[in-house]
Amino acid sequence: MTRKLFEQLKSNASRMAVYAILVATALCGIAAPVYALNGEKGDVEPAYMASTVKDRYKAFSGDTFYVAEYDTTYRQLRYNKGYDYLGAEAISYTSGWYRSNYGHITQFKCNYRVYN
Repeated sequence: MTRKLFEQLKSNASRMAVYAILVATALCGIAAPVYALNGEKGDVEPAYMASTVKDRYKAFSGDTFYVAEYDTTYRQLRYNKGYDYLGAEAISYTSGWYRSNYGHITQFKCNYRVYN
């Protein structure tokens, strides 16, 4: 009975370790390789890498303060060799509220160059 319980705990622990790695990859933006067979028996190579990167965000400029980034969204970026962050470009300007302050809101889109 003790041996059976130990085996169940061991399999649950390894399952939890895999889940922890997947969660850390998703939250921390760690590159996660996806593998595919390259045609030869037993040979496996990365098909692509994937990272979670910043996609869009807003900035607020009021009379008394500035907020550099809020309402940030993220997206999945796929690549083989790497990628570069090229910077953000302003895609819209509007006036509106940030909490209880009225001012100018700028929305930015982040740009990346992918190397395959």
